[in-house]
Amino acid sequence: MSAFKLDPLTRIEEDLILDAALEILEKTGVFVQTEKALNLLRDAGCEIDGNLVKIKRGLTERCFKSAPDYIEIYNRDGEHAMSLGGENVYYGPGVTCPYVFDPYTGERKEATKQFVKDVATVADALPEIDYLMSLCLVSDVTPLHADLQEVHALLSTSPKPIVTWAFNAKNLKGIVEMFHAVSGGSKQFAEKPFAVVYNEPVSPLTHPTDAMEKLLLLAEHGVPSIYSTGMKMGVSSPATLAGTLALGLADSFVGLVISQLVKEGTPIVLGASGGPLDMRTMNSTYSNPEMSMLESAASQIYRRLGIPSFGLAGATDGKSMCLQESADVTIQCLISTLSRSNLVHDFGMTDTGMTGSIDMMVFCAELAAISKFISKGIEVNEETLALDVIHNVGPGGMFLSEKHTYRNFKSSFFFPEYVPRITYDKWVERGEKTTKDLIREKTLKILKEHQPVAISAGKKELLDSILEQYAKSEDEMK
Repeated sequence: MSAFKLDPLTRIEEDLILDAALEILEKTGVFVQTEKALNLLRDAGCEIDGNLVKIKRGLTERCFKSAPDYIEIYNRDGEHAMSLGGENVYYGPGVTCPYVFDPYTGERKEATKQFVKDVATVADALPEIDYLMSLCLVSDVTPLHADLQEVHALLSTSPKPIVTWAFNAKNLKGIVEMFHAVSGGSKQFAEKPFAVVYNEPVSPLTHPTDAMEKLLLLAEHGVPSIYSTGMKMGVSSPATLAGTLALGLADSFVGLVISQLVKEGTPIVLGASGGPLDMRTMNSTYSNPEMSMLESAASQIYRRLGIPSFGLAGATDGKSMCLQESADVTIQCLISTLSRSNLVHDFGMTDTGMTGSIDMMVFCAELAAISKFISKGIEVNEETLALDVIHNVGPGGMFLSEKHTYRNFKSSFFFPEYVPRITYDKWVERGEKTTKDLIREKTLKILKEHQPVAISAGKKELLDSILEQYAKSEDEMK
């Protein structure tokens, strides 16, 4: 069976863009602002002038080969959950929204730690959501350690794998301590990692101390990491897709090279995310086709290199679940799936990444199911061609009563959960519930009835003690 796939670049275009990225590293160079990273690059033969580093093509190409093609990710309880790489696609929520839509009232408010627990509970119940992110930036806990609080809430609530972030290297150490506490030690976590940590440079071509310190720490501990750009076309990258893609690849390759210089085989996921600054409003935007085009092309090149890719879907500039939001997230989910981006994040991000919505995450889970259904392609064999059935029914006949129909309709048809496929009269009779209403009911039903497998009391106590240590250090700073 041939699956539906999207590869936007020809082989010649791949070569040109990849060559351009390598030339940027070798001729233009990048700023690296951490002495330890500079020493690693210097020892590897890079040309260094102050903080400007020029990375030789051969070094980058060697690092392509040493990075793992696949990264095996487990859940909190040690069960295999994801194989990042190749053509595998996995979906999860977003992160860093300072505001959220309250899942019970719909009110827009500042994010809380309880919201993270609600996100984890709903995501745990949805089979299309493969991993957890907080979908917010919590504000009702110690502000210097909100990132630790988010990880604490996710690990305490659901056994699904997590993708998270850290404010700085100091907090990241605490987060890694949490990983080790849950696994039973650093060795056990390295053998069965259940978390991936996001990190990013500053476009264009700047790799600040904060990003480098986190990258080095993750590599030293063998924690799978993401190194992905966040470019704004026409501002921090060229106003063209090809130029932006080349620049984004170059910046991501810096993270790859340094991680491999720490230790060959260090697990890393790369991304080259970007989109235009709207020149009419001077606002950043998620509601744009350019971002999906960039990530689709980047996924194609990373797959060629044998490097797991970071993708995006389920994000919108819209403020409520109406036509704009539906169009944005549908296009993103389908393109990310057909492009085979390995780790697709941002389900539930609305309001240009400012407001997290669990309802939107639920909707995106359905879109993920539809997208995967489409991507499977059309199975062609004796059973699916159904020639005997067609001959038997003949002209003007009916297939409804055929055994072949009964055998195949459940696997051949997609049945949406939130789209009323009934007549107008029946729809009115059933309360005129829209897709938005049905999603709202689903969210509330999960929050009321679903009970994820909680973490053991002993591990929860260890997580609590790590949080207390960091809260104490914050109090001492005041």
